[in-house]
Amino acid sequence: MDFTAGKGADVVLDMAGGPYLKRNLACMVSGGRLCYVAADGGRDLNLDVFDISLRSISITGVNLRHRKVAEKGRIADILRARIWPQIEQGRIRPVVGTVRPLAEAVDAHALLAAGQVAGKVVLQVR
Repeated sequence: MDFTAGKGADVVLDMAGGPYLKRNLACMVSGGRLCYVAADGGRDLNLDVFDISLRSISITGVNLRHRKVAEKGRIADILRARIWPQIEQGRIRPVVGTVRPLAEAVDAHALLAAGQVAGKVVLQVR
């Protein structure tokens, strides 16, 4: 919510799965979209369908692993044409939770595993 000045996120891409559902929903705007890319933290969801329907939130998932190479190529072309320009313009930005020197990679991973970081952990190489 801080990142969006209290507005909330239009889209949330979740790689963790079940444990983050409530946090994801809490930071989304009405009409927002939640997309599961992976479920590294857990596959089961416990959700309030009434809250989702009241706020018109869409939940979906995507997995590229089992798609044909040609289809992956089409998706990459679409990303280059539609999404990459928005990244270059700063309209889409990753949330960086912390930056640590490469020598602290083990500690940085422990922060991630403990759920103590909101956003990405960047390892700095010098």
